[in-house]
Amino acid sequence: MKDSLKECSDKIEHLLKLFTPPIGVKLFKSIDELPEDAQRTDRKCTVCQLVAFTRMDIKFQDKVIYATKDDILCALGGSALGFYELPEDMASGERALQVYSDNVEANKKMMSDVIRIKPGQYQGILVAPLSKMSISPDVILVFCASSQMVRFAYAASWRNGRLLECKTNGHQGICSEAIAAPYLLREPRIALPCYGSHRFALVRDEEFVFGFPAELLEEITFGLERSQELGQGYPIRRVGLTVPPPEMQARIVKKKGNDEA
Repeated sequence: MKDSLKECSDKIEHLLKLFTPPIGVKLFKSIDELPEDAQRTDRKCTVCQLVAFTRMDIKFQDKVIYATKDDILCALGGSALGFYELPEDMASGERALQVYSDNVEANKKMMSDVIRIKPGQYQGILVAPLSKMSISPDVILVFCASSQMVRFAYAASWRNGRLLECKTNGHQGICSEAIAAPYLLREPRIALPCYGSHRFALVRDEEFVFGFPAELLEEITFGLERSQELGQGYPIRRVGLTVPPPEMQARIVKKKGNDEA
């Protein structure tokens, strides 16, 4: 299994020329479920920061690390992953007043619309570069630019025509939209990293997150490979504002006599 994860991870990283590797995410109910090489984070953090540690922190980069629910500072992230209930003053919209909106009802709706795992199910979260994981992850995260995301959209729809969703109010992009939503819905999601993840977790201006359940790893890897073989590779070769060549025109319109159909 570990070899399969590494093989797929290496292919994805190579095909898309990623800035950071695919990240595996595993939610756990007990410390006993963790592999022997897992290290506990040495500081309190948010969920998006924990992911950033294994992406970029020199101490934890390329390591298998975990945090218990007590290590997670952000109540939004902890509640999204089912560690505990969302605090009442957050659920009511009061705490985010004049932060998310001047309207308490708008804040309340934002909180209620966020996808969350049922509270009390899990005690913590493990993250690692996918190639380093010795256990099967629940969800896989890939941080990528828009042109790379297009390639993921093609890959995810290659076999069944799947239409990807991105539902966001700008908040909880990593913890909820990229992890909790794919975990619960068993479908890939395009996620917009939130303000906090840019501010505290080193997410770059151009980055989106592609989150998908681990059981789709081989399907998506195949879709990336196959679409690249047929000419939709990365980086995308830009030809400028020119008339498309004849072979491309044939894909755009079919001509019947002097008419276009």
